[in-house]
Amino acid sequence: SRRIASERSRFALPEMKGDLPPTLAISALMDRLPVKALAYLVYSTVEIDAATALSLGLVSRVVSHAQLETEVERFLEGLAQRSVPALAAVKQYLLSARRMEPEAAASFAAHLLATVLSSR
Repeated sequence: SRRIASERSRFALPEMKGDLPPTLAISALMDRLPVKALAYLVYSTVEIDAATALSLGLVSRVVSHAQLETEVERFLEGLAQRSVPALAAVKQYLLSARRMEPEAAASFAAHLLATVLSSR
């Protein structure tokens, strides 16, 4: 999924300040961040800015605060022009393929493409 952040955005995992392990947050971020970066955010509880979040892969794009709403609307308009089967196939592939062996991932990709083409 695409995450657009304002240049003013800040991100943190402060739960450890209260001795609470942020296991749900870790679970949600494990496939999105390098393990060392995620561990650092958890243990240090530091707040990071949008540029750092972009460099870690936590967000896809950083835009000026004034342009945030416009950029999100533009992105959503682009999604609205795509077919539901194509969007669903991409989402399913992104969620599943990285856990597959390369040959299985290629086969799954071909299957999803054939399914989308047959839905037209």
